Amino acid sequence: MPKTVADENGRTSRYLLQQRSVRRYSTAGTNPKLMKISKVWIDDGCISCSLCQDLAPDVFLVEDGEDCVVRPDAQAHFTNLEEDIHLAAADCPVDVIRVEHEEAAVS
Repeated sequence: MPKTVADENGRTSRYLLQQRSVRRYSTAGTNPKLMKISKVWIDDGCISCSLCQDLAPDVFLVEDGEDCVVRPDAQAHFTNLEEDIHLAAADCPVDVIRVEHEEAAVS
């Protein structure tokens, strides 16, 4: 489990990661509530640090000495773990986690 550290204002590292993730994955003119994750994959270059697995273990798997893989049933967890998936992508030290979105139907 990642270590939680508070900054000088008492905000935890998870809070700070959330703020960075929101900035990184928001796009001008797009309402993020109308987007949903359609695909997650790992590009070449994974260093097997396990941070992604710590944040979203139902989506990512890092076995000893192996590169990270997206679990076969990961898509079933995209909605419930959307925030954690974005945090994992934002905090990946080698920036190899990719997240694709599709527009959700507006009712």
